[in-house]
Amino acid sequence: MRLPYYLPSGQSLVVASPHEPFPTGGEFLVAAVQDAVGQSQRNEHSYCDFVRKTMAAGCVGYFVQISGRRVIYFGRNGESHVEHFPGADA
Repeated sequence: MRLPYYLPSGQSLVVASPHEPFPTGGEFLVAAVQDAVGQSQRNEHSYCDFVRKTMAAGCVGYFVQISGRRVIYFGRNGESHVEHFPGADA
């Protein structure tokens, strides 16, 4: 699997994914995504564990907006959930 990264300069970079593919749940479970995010913020699991858990929760992708200090998680049917960086204004 290869992942695109979009840079502020307008350029993009595609790199190999650091993890094996995991099965994706059929339903987008916001509470489970929030739990995985919280565990990451508390350093309670690895990045691969985070990816596995969010995919099991039906997350098919996410966009990180560094300057906007938020992450938008997406489900397969167009569902979305926004997580603000800790300390960021919602």
